[in-house]
Amino acid sequence: MIRLLLVAGCVVLCGCGGGGEREPASDDVARLAYVRNDGGDTDIYVRGPDGGEAVNVTRTPGTPELPGDESAPAWSPDGTMLAYMGTADHVSGSITHEEILVIRPDGSGRRRLTDDRVADLGPHWLADGRVTFTSCVWGSREPPQCRLDAIAVDGTSRETLADDLGFAYDAVVSPDGTHAAFTRFDERTGRSSIVLRDLADGAERRLTDGGTPRWSPDGSRIAFLSDRDENGPCLFHDCIGFAEEVYVMDADGGDQRRLTNDPADDVGPSWTPDGEWIVFGRIPDEEDDYDVYAVRADGSCETRLTHEPEWELTPAWTGPTDAISCPG
Repeated sequence: MIRLLLVAGCVVLCGCGGGGEREPASDDVARLAYVRNDGGDTDIYVRGPDGGEAVNVTRTPGTPELPGDESAPAWSPDGTMLAYMGTADHVSGSITHEEILVIRPDGSGRRRLTDDRVADLGPHWLADGRVTFTSCVWGSREPPQCRLDAIAVDGTSRETLADDLGFAYDAVVSPDGTHAAFTRFDERTGRSSIVLRDLADGAERRLTDGGTPRWSPDGSRIAFLSDRDENGPCLFHDCIGFAEEVYVMDADGGDQRRLTNDPADDVGPSWTPDGEWIVFGRIPDEEDDYDVYAVRADGSCETRLTHEPEWELTPAWTGPTDAISCPG
């Protein structure tokens, strides 16, 4: 899972709150953002739901081409901005060079929010418009030590919401702001668990095996990845276990259900804003490529959304979902 999270000075092209016409809100326009890996380079692409041309947002033609890789896109609550992680103007290839950035879906307004030379990973949004992320210090011998931070979109008012998470990533705050769900990695076993932390008193509870938790918009359920059913071979040289599939569970860890049932490797799930669908990436085998799929939250109507020869993964949807339909 870590390999997919990481797939899965910075030039500020214009201020995030600057002039120009405001982007349509998420309830007006449907867009799909995802990471495309083309020959080893990863960038954020955005396209409409009708299969139109995908636009390279993080290296839009006509703007300065900044070095580095970009991944993990996340839409703001109003659908006007994307947060993502990238190596910005640092040397690509090291996890400690990952920073958190924001950008408009047309490629304008790029702003780097962090500049601390530690691993800033997995951005998500709070209802108040701040961006949360997992910040990890990588030592030469000890396991990483991580915390959950929040920051305003102008790069100010950075705040630690949860400290001492251990080797953790993919921390996501519940819609009501009271809890964080995150993946904790155990280096001794090579396995991951989903942990729930109360942000008020720091109490923790392990919910289940697996990782990449994602809260449903109403906070009642959590989507996650697990290889527990051993439904397919593990892909790539650094993976452990079997191919992962998409599951959902209640917010307290109950009623765990598998949504996908395919020997392919499923990655990077996220909910649509209406809570009706979950979008994710899938690769059948090492000779194929990742494409974006969607499945209803009850496990029905699985459908493929992209058919490109490059890798498309870690998708995020904003706006209405009328364009997603059951196959056939």
